[in-house]
Amino acid sequence: MHEPRQARQFGYGVSPGPAIATEGGREFAAVLRRQPTLIRQAGVRVGLKAAAIWIPFELAVYLGGGALKEVALAMVGAFVLSALVGAIALRRKVSRSRVWTEKAVKVVGEHPWQVWPCRVEEADPEGSIQPRYVVPSFEWRDLPALATPVFVRVMLLAPDGSVARTYASRIPEYVWHSLTDGLAALWICGDLRFEIVLATPGAQNCWLGTPLPAPTTRPAAREDADDIGVIAREAGSWAVSQWLG
Repeated sequence: MHEPRQARQFGYGVSPGPAIATEGGREFAAVLRRQPTLIRQAGVRVGLKAAAIWIPFELAVYLGGGALKEVALAMVGAFVLSALVGAIALRRKVSRSRVWTEKAVKVVGEHPWQVWPCRVEEADPEGSIQPRYVVPSFEWRDLPALATPVFVRVMLLAPDGSVARTYASRIPEYVWHSLTDGLAALWICGDLRFEIVLATPGAQNCWLGTPLPAPTTRPAAREDADDIGVIAREAGSWAVSQWLG
């Protein structure tokens, strides 16, 4: 298992085993493994809906007779070509999804959870790095409306309030609204130089973060640093009680 040196240096909580040893980590790994299949199924559904609209329209044009038959045949050719292009694009998307999901599963399998105080701010996605988004499994089954992601910037904070690392992320909307004042403890998994897994305490909700250049910031005001210390200590103590049962 990889050692999270910076979290240890700051005195933040670190799980004794890899993230996948926890219930939330196992569930997230299972969701990740299903992503390529979900993407393929979504693409197939789009194709079937397009065919359901296009085919009756084609038949109506063809049955119109005369010059319309030639138009209908030309439209059939265009539809077949579009379907082939769409199938190729879907295959590539599924292939890319399989590559990054395997990497993410490896992260939760090899790295422990780290408890970091974080500041989360809503960000403009235009012109920014677009992080990958994984919808928690229960949302696919029961609550698809809650899967709407919010583009945010997540800043991992040092004990003095300065920004240690920054990540672009897309999180479920209800998670964003649950982060009071944008300051909270989050569970982090992975090598902080690369793409990481983030989670609410207890790993009830997990998502991915893509590293950004950390802005140069001064330490927070004293009261902010004190708040950060309280958040880190309380969240770390609670996390340790969860990990040790």
